[in-house]
Amino acid sequence: MAFRSVIYIVLSIIFFCSSLFSNNHVIKGDFVREVILTGSIHANKAEYFIVPRNNTWRIQIKWMPEEGTEIKPGDPVVRFDTSNLVSEIENIEMALEVLEEEMDQKKFNNKHQKLELDFRVKSAEIEYNKAEIDASVPKGILSLYEYDKKQMELKKREQELKDAKTEKIAKTKSMKTELEKKNIEIKQKREELENYKKMLKGLTIYSKTAGAVIYAKHPWEDRKIQIGDEIFTSATVASIPDISSLEIKAWANESVIKLLKSGQRVDIYLDAYPDKHLYGKIIDISKSAGEKKQWGKSHYFMVIISLDSLDLNVMKPGMSVKCEIKTFELKNVLKVPLNMIFINKNEFWVNPINKDPIKIEPIKFNKFYCIVKQSKKIYNGLLLQDVKGIKKNEKKR
Repeated sequence: MAFRSVIYIVLSIIFFCSSLFSNNHVIKGDFVREVILTGSIHANKAEYFIVPRNNTWRIQIKWMPEEGTEIKPGDPVVRFDTSNLVSEIENIEMALEVLEEEMDQKKFNNKHQKLELDFRVKSAEIEYNKAEIDASVPKGILSLYEYDKKQMELKKREQELKDAKTEKIAKTKSMKTELEKKNIEIKQKREELENYKKMLKGLTIYSKTAGAVIYAKHPWEDRKIQIGDEIFTSATVASIPDISSLEIKAWANESVIKLLKSGQRVDIYLDAYPDKHLYGKIIDISKSAGEKKQWGKSHYFMVIISLDSLDLNVMKPGMSVKCEIKTFELKNVLKVPLNMIFINKNEFWVNPINKDPIKIEPIKFNKFYCIVKQSKKIYNGLLLQDVKGIKKNEKKR
């Protein structure tokens, strides 16, 4: 019941407003039901300018040309804040310089340590050779004590030589590993520096195509993006539409979506040039509806309308348009002006001149008329006796 009450209130408002522009004659004729959509000109193809990957999760826009500025290929379109990235690059360069100095120092230390290891091995070889000569004297020449002592010395020097060689191998391998690790660190830091320099270069975006710059809509505020905004990485900040791909993107309230279908013809009027009449047809209707918070709590379906022809002298992306769609047409029906109808107890009535009110059964409404179910009472009571301007041939019927 609450819903029906709302409907009646809305219809009452329509009836009241219609008195400002409608006449007072009930007539027979053709009836057209129109759906009016609000939309805007939109380019199906465009070059989009997106926040590039950088060292932060969002970045500030420092400069863009004024919206609508004509751009040539190679012209800058967006410049982002580089201060944070420049500072980071300086830090990386300093860290890289430290790593390279450490690398040079490590190479010098390794060279010195290698000389020490070679010296130890050489010394151990000399001592071993001496011990080997001493131990080669036969038992008969030396006392048993002296002989055993020299044999023990040989074994000792042999072990020292083995230890020196083992230490050389181990430390040489360790030094090589440390150098490789340091080389990897330096390589990674150089790659990081190169990536950051590429990021820095990418913070100025240049156009690849010619056309007018259009600012993108702010991702979470009901306005367009502007200089000074901090925008998330991968968000679109501007575009250059391909004007050869212009079409209409309109929005249909869920209450009228069932009246629309692909292929329907559309009359299009530019809000900036209301006398400019264009033509098109519906080519796509979205399968799901979304909210338009600025329009209230209702849900709207996106409707894409192609244009029969383009007038690029006046048509620009983003311009608002009114779209009129004839959803159906009835021939030779009884049409009662809305301003002649009143509602009483949830029923529709017409009040003829100097006659008692006549109850009517509405069939369809448009913004001017109501189609009513014809009956002899209505036809005779309204058309033949109380309505001026009816054609004679209609009276004879």
